Amino acid sequence: IAAAAAGVTLNVNVKSQTANINVNLAASAITLNINVKSQEAGLNLNINIAAAAAAVTLNINIKSQTANINVNVAASAATVTVSVTGTANINITAQSVAIYNKPDWEVKEGNQKYLYGSATLASWATVSTLVNYTVPEGKTLYIYGISGYAIASAAANGDLPQHVGFYMVIVATTTVPVGGDGGGSFTYGAPIKVVGDDNVILNAYSGSNHSISAAGALLGFEV
Repeated sequence: IAAAAAGVTLNVNVKSQTANINVNLAASAITLNINVKSQEAGLNLNINIAAAAAAVTLNINIKSQTANINVNVAASAATVTVSVTGTANINITAQSVAIYNKPDWEVKEGNQKYLYGSATLASWATVSTLVNYTVPEGKTLYIYGISGYAIASAAANGDLPQHVGFYMVIVATTTVPVGGDGGGSFTYGAPIKVVGDDNVILNAYSGSNHSISAAGALLGFEV
């Protein structure tokens, strides 16, 4: 396809024992949707895209015993989304390449979520809710960190230990608390998932014999 038009849309659906697809595209705007179902021993898909356009969209869905996909993209902007069950080998050569883990990627995309709250805990064993948040319907909240701190409410007690604990409650289930003298923080090895319409609470618990001012936060992303 070679076109100076505003857009080119190509839909390809392949069902066969053998399939060889060679695609060469040059256009101002390209959308390529390919759905391949093959039971044969091998599938070869070669795609070469050269475009000066602002965007190239390439969607590929393949169900096959084996599949080899060779993609060469040269464009001012290109987005490649890959979902793999199995083994994927990726070789990247570029002037600037970045591979993000999931939390960092969601921050880059502007989906970060920081839930913050504060309260005064008047005496020992006082409990106060700092955060009470319900995830919107259709969204999912992933929490990967919890942190909090405490200081004395009065200057006269500033040199005393400021013991405080923080714990998260998700739909009435309490997670492992964090805390200590002055507070604490913890990053989960895998984010905690909270689905839409479910509630998450962050509580602070005083272990000090005097009034303390506590603040805490849940760190995550919502998609």
